[in-house]
Amino acid sequence: VIDRFTMKRAMKEGKMAAGVELGILGTLTLRMVKPVFQEGLLVGYIELGEEVGDIYETIISTLGVDIYLLVDESLLSRGELPSFVNSRLKRGVVPHEVLYQFDQNDMPNYLLKALKSGLDISNSMVEFNVKETHLLGLLPLKDAGDRVIGRVVVDRDITAMVSKSRYSVAVVSVVILLLWAVVCIVIYVVLGRFEKRFNSSAEMLHEKESALVNAARIAQLSTWTLNLETKKISCSEEFCELLGIDMSQAPTSIDELMLYIPKDDQSLFRKYMAAIITEEGTSDLLHRITSADGSEKWVKLCAARICTIDRKSEIVHVV
Repeated sequence: VIDRFTMKRAMKEGKMAAGVELGILGTLTLRMVKPVFQEGLLVGYIELGEEVGDIYETIISTLGVDIYLLVDESLLSRGELPSFVNSRLKRGVVPHEVLYQFDQNDMPNYLLKALKSGLDISNSMVEFNVKETHLLGLLPLKDAGDRVIGRVVVDRDITAMVSKSRYSVAVVSVVILLLWAVVCIVIYVVLGRFEKRFNSSAEMLHEKESALVNAARIAQLSTWTLNLETKKISCSEEFCELLGIDMSQAPTSIDELMLYIPKDDQSLFRKYMAAIITEEGTSDLLHRITSADGSEKWVKLCAARICTIDRKSEIVHVV
Protein backbone atom coordinates (compact mmCIF):
# COMPACT_ATOMS: atom_id res chain seq x y z
CA VAL A 1 0.00 0.00 0.00
CA ILE A 2 1.36 3.43 -0.94
CA ASP A 3 1.81 5.41 2.28
CA ARG A 4 -0.21 8.46 1.26
CA PHE A 5 -3.31 9.95 2.86
CA THR A 6 -5.25 9.99 -0.44
CA MET A 7 -4.53 6.30 -1.15
CA LYS A 8 -5.38 5.19 2.39
CA ARG A 9 -8.62 7.21 2.41
CA ALA A 10 -9.67 5.84 -0.99
CA MET A 11 -9.03 2.28 0.23
CA LYS A 12 -10.90 2.84 3.50
CA GLU A 13 -13.93 4.68 2.07
CA GLY A 14 -14.08 2.96 -1.32
CA LYS A 15 -14.47 6.26 -3.18
CA MET A 16 -12.38 9.04 -4.71
CA ALA A 17 -10.06 10.94 -2.36
CA ALA A 18 -8.21 14.16 -3.18
CA GLY A 19 -6.14 16.86 -1.54
CA VAL A 20 -2.70 18.40 -1.09
CA GLU A 21 0.09 16.09 0.09
CA LEU A 22 3.52 17.00 1.41
CA GLY A 23 6.23 14.47 0.58
CA ILE A 24 9.07 13.82 3.00
CA LEU A 25 11.47 15.16 0.34
CA GLY A 26 9.59 18.45 0.18
CA THR A 27 7.32 17.89 -2.82
CA LEU A 28 3.94 19.61 -2.52
CA THR A 29 1.44 17.79 -4.74
CA LEU A 30 -2.25 18.09 -5.58
CA ARG A 31 -3.29 14.42 -5.81
CA MET A 32 -6.42 12.38 -6.63
CA VAL A 33 -6.93 8.64 -6.10
CA LYS A 34 -10.02 6.80 -7.37
CA PRO A 35 -10.86 3.09 -6.87
CA VAL A 36 -11.98 1.20 -9.99
CA PHE A 37 -14.69 -1.46 -9.72
CA GLN A 38 -15.73 -4.11 -12.24
CA GLU A 39 -18.95 -6.06 -11.64
CA GLY A 40 -18.91 -5.07 -7.98
CA LEU A 41 -15.29 -6.09 -7.44
CA LEU A 42 -12.37 -3.76 -6.77
CA VAL A 43 -9.80 -4.23 -9.55
CA GLY A 44 -7.36 -1.42 -8.75
CA TYR A 45 -6.80 2.30 -8.29
CA ILE A 46 -6.08 5.22 -10.62
CA GLU A 47 -3.86 7.97 -9.23
CA LEU A 48 -3.08 11.39 -10.71
CA GLY A 49 -0.96 14.12 -9.23
CA GLU A 50 0.28 17.57 -10.17
CA GLU A 51 2.85 19.70 -8.39
CA VAL A 52 1.40 22.82 -6.79
CA GLY A 53 4.19 24.78 -8.42
CA ASP A 54 2.85 23.86 -11.87
CA ILE A 55 -0.50 25.58 -11.20
CA TYR A 56 0.90 28.42 -9.08
CA GLU A 57 1.10 30.88 -11.99
CA THR A 58 -2.46 30.00 -13.00
CA ILE A 59 -3.77 30.80 -9.51
CA ILE A 60 -2.03 34.14 -9.03
CA SER A 61 -2.73 35.34 -12.59
CA THR A 62 -6.42 34.39 -12.25
CA LEU A 63 -6.89 36.00 -8.84
CA GLY A 64 -4.53 38.94 -9.20
CA VAL A 65 -2.96 38.22 -5.81
CA ASP A 66 0.40 37.05 -4.50
CA ILE A 67 0.36 33.78 -2.58
CA TYR A 68 3.14 32.51 -0.30
CA LEU A 69 3.26 29.01 1.17
CA LEU A 70 5.02 28.47 4.49
CA VAL A 71 5.56 24.84 5.54
CA ASP A 72 6.59 23.53 8.96
CA GLU A 73 10.30 22.74 8.62
CA SER A 74 10.05 19.76 11.00
CA LEU A 75 7.91 17.89 8.45
CA LEU A 76 10.71 17.87 5.86
CA SER A 77 13.53 15.34 5.64
CA ARG A 78 16.67 16.30 7.56
CA GLY A 79 18.79 14.80 4.80
CA GLU A 80 19.74 16.35 1.48
CA LEU A 81 16.68 17.20 -0.63
CA PRO A 82 16.53 16.84 -4.43
CA SER A 83 17.93 19.82 -6.35
CA PHE A 84 14.57 20.66 -7.98
CA VAL A 85 13.01 20.89 -4.50
CA ASN A 86 15.88 22.87 -2.96
CA SER A 87 15.63 25.43 -5.74
CA ARG A 88 12.09 26.22 -4.59
CA LEU A 89 12.75 26.33 -0.84
CA LYS A 90 13.96 29.35 1.06
CA ARG A 91 14.98 28.72 4.65
CA GLY A 92 15.45 31.23 7.43
CA VAL A 93 12.76 33.63 6.18
CA VAL A 94 10.44 32.82 9.10
CA PRO A 95 11.58 30.87 12.20
CA HIS A 96 10.79 27.13 12.04
CA GLU A 97 9.14 27.46 8.60
CA VAL A 98 10.26 27.07 5.00
CA LEU A 99 9.04 29.38 2.22
CA TYR A 100 8.04 27.71 -1.06
CA GLN A 101 9.15 30.10 -3.79
CA PHE A 102 7.66 29.21 -7.20
CA ASP A 103 8.80 32.40 -8.97
CA GLN A 104 11.65 34.90 -8.73
CA ASN A 105 9.82 37.34 -6.45
CA ASP A 106 10.96 37.48 -2.83
CA MET A 107 8.52 38.00 0.04
CA PRO A 108 8.13 41.78 0.61
CA ASN A 109 9.84 43.32 3.63
CA TYR A 110 6.59 44.60 5.17
CA LEU A 111 5.18 41.07 5.06
CA LEU A 112 8.35 39.56 6.52
CA LYS A 113 8.26 42.04 9.40
CA ALA A 114 4.62 41.20 10.12
CA LEU A 115 5.31 37.46 10.23
CA LYS A 116 8.56 37.67 12.22
CA SER A 117 6.97 39.95 14.80
CA GLY A 118 4.20 37.41 15.36
CA LEU A 119 1.56 39.87 14.18
CA ASP A 120 -1.82 38.13 13.91
CA ILE A 121 -3.23 38.68 10.42
CA SER A 122 -5.40 35.55 10.44
CA ASN A 123 -8.60 37.63 10.37
CA SER A 124 -7.30 39.83 7.50
CA MET A 125 -5.99 43.36 7.79
CA VAL A 126 -4.86 46.35 5.76
CA GLU A 127 -1.13 47.13 5.90
CA PHE A 128 -0.36 50.76 5.08
CA ASN A 129 3.04 51.67 3.69
CA VAL A 130 4.24 55.09 2.59
CA LYS A 131 3.18 54.56 -1.03
CA GLU A 132 1.18 51.34 -1.08
CA THR A 133 -1.84 49.72 0.56
CA HIS A 134 -2.03 45.93 0.84
CA LEU A 135 -4.73 43.50 1.87
CA LEU A 136 -3.27 40.53 3.77
CA GLY A 137 -4.68 37.19 4.84
CA LEU A 138 -3.21 34.29 6.80
CA LEU A 139 -4.86 30.87 6.55
CA PRO A 140 -3.91 27.34 7.69
CA LEU A 141 -2.46 25.03 5.02
CA LYS A 142 -3.96 21.57 5.48
CA ASP A 143 -3.01 18.37 3.66
CA ALA A 144 -5.21 15.46 2.55
CA GLY A 145 -4.96 13.97 6.05
CA ASP A 146 -6.41 17.17 7.58
CA ARG A 147 -3.03 17.95 9.21
CA VAL A 148 -2.01 21.59 9.48
CA ILE A 149 1.35 21.52 7.69
CA GLY A 150 1.89 25.25 7.39
CA ARG A 151 0.31 28.58 6.47
CA VAL A 152 -0.98 30.30 3.32
CA VAL A 153 -0.25 34.02 3.10
CA VAL A 154 -2.40 36.00 0.63
CA ASP A 155 -1.22 39.47 -0.36
CA ARG A 156 -3.21 41.78 -2.62
CA ASP A 157 -2.10 45.25 -3.67
CA ILE A 158 -5.18 47.46 -3.39
CA THR A 159 -3.38 50.80 -3.74
CA ALA A 160 -5.24 51.74 -6.92
CA MET A 161 -8.51 50.61 -5.42
CA VAL A 162 -8.03 52.70 -2.29
CA SER A 163 -7.00 55.76 -4.33
CA LYS A 164 -10.37 55.70 -6.10
CA SER A 165 -12.59 54.83 -3.19
CA ARG A 166 -12.08 54.24 0.53
CA TYR A 167 -13.68 50.93 1.30
CA SER A 168 -14.89 50.22 4.78
CA VAL A 169 -13.05 47.72 6.98
CA ALA A 170 -16.07 45.42 6.86
CA VAL A 171 -15.98 45.25 3.03
CA VAL A 172 -12.24 44.60 3.06
CA SER A 173 -12.74 41.67 5.45
CA VAL A 174 -15.29 40.14 3.10
CA VAL A 175 -12.95 40.53 0.13
CA ILE A 176 -10.15 38.49 1.71
CA LEU A 177 -12.59 35.70 2.53
CA LEU A 178 -13.88 35.73 -1.04
CA LEU A 179 -10.31 35.53 -2.32
CA TRP A 180 -9.72 32.29 -0.43
CA ALA A 181 -13.04 30.93 -1.71
CA VAL A 182 -11.91 31.61 -5.29
CA VAL A 183 -8.61 29.84 -4.58
CA CYS A 184 -10.62 26.78 -3.56
CA ILE A 185 -12.71 27.05 -6.75
CA VAL A 186 -9.59 27.13 -8.90
CA ILE A 187 -8.32 24.01 -7.13
CA TYR A 188 -11.63 22.24 -7.74
CA VAL A 189 -11.47 23.19 -11.43
CA VAL A 190 -8.10 21.45 -11.62
CA LEU A 191 -9.61 18.45 -9.81
CA GLY A 192 -12.40 18.41 -12.39
CA ARG A 193 -9.84 18.00 -15.14
CA PHE A 194 -8.36 15.07 -13.27
CA GLU A 195 -11.81 13.47 -12.99
CA LYS A 196 -12.23 13.63 -16.77
CA ARG A 197 -8.99 11.72 -17.10
CA PHE A 198 -10.28 9.17 -14.61
CA ASN A 199 -13.48 8.67 -16.62
CA SER A 200 -11.46 8.15 -19.80
CA SER A 201 -9.32 5.54 -18.05
CA ALA A 202 -12.44 3.79 -16.74
CA GLU A 203 -13.84 3.52 -20.27
CA MET A 204 -10.61 1.86 -21.37
CA LEU A 205 -10.96 -0.64 -18.53
CA HIS A 206 -14.50 -1.51 -19.65
CA GLU A 207 -13.33 -2.08 -23.22
CA LYS A 208 -10.68 -4.55 -22.04
CA GLU A 209 -12.91 -6.39 -19.58
CA SER A 210 -13.87 -9.13 -22.06
CA ALA A 211 -10.23 -9.56 -23.02
CA LEU A 212 -9.30 -10.10 -19.36
CA VAL A 213 -12.03 -12.73 -18.96
CA ASN A 214 -10.75 -14.63 -22.01
CA ALA A 215 -7.20 -14.36 -20.71
CA ALA A 216 -8.31 -15.92 -17.41
CA ARG A 217 -9.85 -18.85 -19.27
CA ILE A 218 -6.69 -19.39 -21.30
CA ALA A 219 -4.58 -19.30 -18.12
CA GLN A 220 -6.97 -21.84 -16.55
CA LEU A 221 -7.75 -19.59 -13.59
CA SER A 222 -10.78 -20.48 -11.46
CA THR A 223 -12.41 -18.24 -8.88
CA TRP A 224 -14.97 -18.24 -6.08
CA THR A 225 -16.17 -15.62 -3.62
CA LEU A 226 -17.39 -15.69 0.00
CA ASN A 227 -19.95 -13.09 1.14
CA LEU A 228 -18.96 -12.25 4.73
CA GLU A 229 -22.50 -11.15 5.62
CA THR A 230 -24.53 -14.08 4.23
CA LYS A 231 -21.71 -16.68 4.56
CA LYS A 232 -22.65 -17.88 1.07
CA ILE A 233 -20.10 -18.65 -1.65
CA SER A 234 -20.47 -18.41 -5.42
CA CYS A 235 -18.26 -20.34 -7.85
CA SER A 236 -17.13 -19.66 -11.39
CA GLU A 237 -17.71 -22.16 -14.20
CA GLU A 238 -13.97 -22.88 -14.27
CA PHE A 239 -13.94 -23.74 -10.54
CA CYS A 240 -16.82 -26.17 -11.01
CA GLU A 241 -14.89 -27.81 -13.85
CA LEU A 242 -11.93 -28.17 -11.48
CA LEU A 243 -14.22 -29.97 -9.01
CA GLY A 244 -15.65 -32.13 -11.81
CA ILE A 245 -19.25 -30.98 -11.24
CA ASP A 246 -21.93 -28.94 -13.01
CA MET A 247 -22.77 -25.37 -12.04
CA SER A 248 -26.05 -26.66 -10.56
CA GLN A 249 -24.01 -28.76 -8.10
CA ALA A 250 -21.68 -25.92 -7.06
CA PRO A 251 -21.09 -25.65 -3.28
CA THR A 252 -22.87 -22.71 -1.65
CA SER A 253 -21.10 -22.66 1.73
CA ILE A 254 -17.67 -23.27 3.21
CA ASP A 255 -18.91 -26.51 4.79
CA GLU A 256 -20.01 -27.82 1.38
CA LEU A 257 -16.71 -26.75 -0.14
CA MET A 258 -14.81 -28.64 2.58
CA LEU A 259 -16.25 -31.90 1.14
CA TYR A 260 -13.87 -31.45 -1.80
CA ILE A 261 -10.79 -30.87 0.39
CA PRO A 262 -8.94 -33.88 1.92
CA LYS A 263 -9.19 -34.07 5.71
CA ASP A 264 -5.43 -33.65 6.09
CA ASP A 265 -5.68 -30.22 4.40
CA GLN A 266 -8.92 -28.96 5.97
CA SER A 267 -7.35 -27.52 9.14
CA LEU A 268 -4.73 -25.61 7.11
CA PHE A 269 -7.44 -24.32 4.76
CA ARG A 270 -9.65 -23.07 7.61
CA LYS A 271 -6.73 -21.27 9.28
CA TYR A 272 -5.83 -19.59 6.00
CA MET A 273 -9.39 -18.36 5.39
CA ALA A 274 -9.68 -17.11 8.99
CA ALA A 275 -6.51 -15.06 8.53
CA ILE A 276 -7.84 -13.56 5.28
CA ILE A 277 -11.20 -12.68 6.86
CA THR A 278 -9.46 -10.88 9.76
CA GLU A 279 -7.13 -9.20 7.25
CA GLU A 280 -4.07 -10.78 8.86
CA GLY A 281 -3.16 -13.09 5.97
CA THR A 282 -1.69 -12.08 2.62
CA SER A 283 0.32 -15.10 1.38
CA ASP A 284 -0.78 -17.85 -1.02
CA LEU A 285 -1.90 -21.35 0.01
CA LEU A 286 -1.01 -24.64 -1.66
CA HIS A 287 -3.45 -27.49 -0.92
CA ARG A 288 -5.24 -30.46 -2.51
CA ILE A 289 -8.66 -30.70 -4.11
CA THR A 290 -10.58 -33.98 -4.46
CA SER A 291 -12.68 -33.98 -7.65
CA ALA A 292 -16.07 -35.65 -7.93
CA ASP A 293 -14.44 -38.66 -9.67
CA GLY A 294 -12.10 -39.18 -6.67
CA SER A 295 -8.93 -37.83 -8.27
CA GLU A 296 -6.75 -35.38 -6.31
CA LYS A 297 -5.20 -32.21 -7.68
CA TRP A 298 -2.83 -29.72 -6.15
CA VAL A 299 -4.05 -26.11 -6.42
CA LYS A 300 -2.56 -22.77 -5.42
CA LEU A 301 -5.00 -20.09 -4.27
CA CYS A 302 -4.66 -16.41 -3.42
CA ALA A 303 -7.43 -14.59 -1.52
CA ALA A 304 -8.17 -10.99 -0.57
CA ARG A 305 -10.87 -9.21 1.45
CA ILE A 306 -12.51 -6.40 -0.55
CA CYS A 307 -15.66 -4.23 -0.62
CA THR A 308 -18.48 -4.62 -3.14
CA ILE A 309 -19.07 -1.70 -5.52
CA ASP A 310 -22.02 -0.42 -3.46
CA ARG A 311 -19.82 -0.62 -0.31
CA LYS A 312 -22.74 -2.26 1.56
CA SER A 313 -20.98 -5.56 2.15
CA GLU A 314 -17.56 -7.21 2.07
CA ILE A 315 -16.47 -10.37 0.28
CA VAL A 316 -13.42 -12.61 0.10
CA HIS A 317 -12.36 -13.07 -3.51
CA VAL A 318 -10.34 -16.25 -4.16
CA VAL A 319 -8.36 -17.06 -7.29
